[in-house]
Amino acid sequence: MASKYPYPSTLNVGNFVSIKLTPDNYRLWMTQMLGLVESQDMMDFITGETPAPPQTTTDSDGKKITNLDFASWRRSDRLLRGWITGTLTEETLTLVVGLQTSMDVWNALTDSFAQGSTEREFHLEQKLQSIRKGTASISNYISSFKTICDDLAAMGKPVDDRKKVFWLLNGLGKEYKSFVTTMLKPPIPSYKEILPLLQNHETWINTHETETNHESSGLKVFGVKDRHKIKISVGLNNRLIDVEVNIMHGRAINNWIFRVTTRYHLIG
Repeated sequence: MASKYPYPSTLNVGNFVSIKLTPDNYRLWMTQMLGLVESQDMMDFITGETPAPPQTTTDSDGKKITNLDFASWRRSDRLLRGWITGTLTEETLTLVVGLQTSMDVWNALTDSFAQGSTEREFHLEQKLQSIRKGTASISNYISSFKTICDDLAAMGKPVDDRKKVFWLLNGLGKEYKSFVTTMLKPPIPSYKEILPLLQNHETWINTHETETNHESSGLKVFGVKDRHKIKISVGLNNRLIDVEVNIMHGRAINNWIFRVTTRYHLIG
């Protein structure tokens, strides 16, 4: 007779869970582990919705005998417990030593890493409110911001969407003042909507900074005119660079308006 409980003993856990659980990657580990457990219809074991049946039962003569359903349940539950403990580091494994069921192991890990303490929650919220972009790229800044939000969500404390928008904008810095002012005008975009807008804005800034670096009107010139172009040496950050200059207009070299092209090479 087929067992009433699943027992996929030949399954390769590594195909589902590619990381070992540490105090720093609980969210990622949980996502992978739940994918495995749900795919095998075994979630009820760790939620308690499939409790252990009685260990013994009575036969037709009223004698107590081993309950085969319990033996089958215990076999499946121990398989699941093995999947979980097999993906723990030695450090995290110490938290579940001696626990008998997969639900006990799962709850112990949840209590240790997801629910956290009040102090950790407060620390993460303070970190989220004080995070600053600084010299980081927008991609790195958003990634750091999202990690903190995800850590709070894993603790059961998801951050309100409006707060995420405000704190993300608050950490950008004065060079994004016009962007922040625009975004905070009603209707304020959602967190998901503001991310591509912010990334596009940084691309715009970088593009214009590049153009500005290629357009110069204040370089010290040491050169000789040759029709509509001159080759000059310019001082840039205390280094000499050969630059080809396109003459646009002017009578004397000191009054020429010129555009620096991108064709240059370092000579000193």
